Amino acid sequence: MVEVTGVKEEAKLFRALLEANARDVVHGAFGLEDKAIVVVDTLEAEYLDPVELQASVDSMAFAAATILPRLQEFGLK
Repeated sequence: MVEVTGVKEEAKLFRALLEANARDVVHGAFGLEDKAIVVVDTLEAEYLDPVELQASVDSMAFAAATILPRLQEFGLK
């Protein structure tokens, strides 16, 4: 979770997140919750298997690692 407080160019930040959703996130998506950037995924527990869960976790970890350098460009840590 990264706070979005004090970002000068919010529109550019939000565009970067949307582009990352399309390019880097296989499972889930980046979103905003209050003033925080979050990465979320929705899985059906009834039919969930371990491989699907691992793929989701790996995808979100990759997406988070990929977006961090971009977030630093906006002064976020």
